[in-house]
Amino acid sequence: MKLSMAELLYHNSQNNQHTLVQHHYSSETQVVPANHLCPRASLLLQYKQSSPPSLLTQIILASLAVIALAAPQAPKIIETITDNREDDGAGNYFYEFETENGIRQSVRGTPGAAGAVIKTGSFSFPLDDGTLAEFIFEADENGYRVDSPLIPVAPPNPSHVEELLQIVAQLKAQGAQWNDQGERID
Repeated sequence: MKLSMAELLYHNSQNNQHTLVQHHYSSETQVVPANHLCPRASLLLQYKQSSPPSLLTQIILASLAVIALAAPQAPKIIETITDNREDDGAGNYFYEFETENGIRQSVRGTPGAAGAVIKTGSFSFPLDDGTLAEFIFEADENGYRVDSPLIPVAPPNPSHVEELLQIVAQLKAQGAQWNDQGERID
């Protein structure tokens, strides 16, 4: 059984036992007989408030709160609304899907030259501002090309770069060649 200081003082004064008393102005603990406590000291001990939580305790509690808030939340399951797939076995295929959060993709594949597969299609998804981001693409032996108003466009070349490109085009027309390091080979 755990007793408060006031309960301990009262209990021990009734049984004439010794009591541990901690002075309110120091950290010393002394053992004195319960009947030697004056009423004023008893009142001081009775109403002495506990010290505020230490800085370490506050830091630990704050850390635990932050950890609890940062705990991973269960992800929301996004349902698939549409999922169509076709494959004729000869290299031609088509698939499309759409999810309830607005993501869509549609892809068509056909056999191309030299065993390459030509893929054409589109995909879209909603942006934070509510608009729809749409992309149309083609992938073949020449690489991946995509078109969308959201793709940034490089600024036009400065005039001196255009002049240099014209000079290079004239030199190529005259039969000039360059190696991998950009040095001219005649």
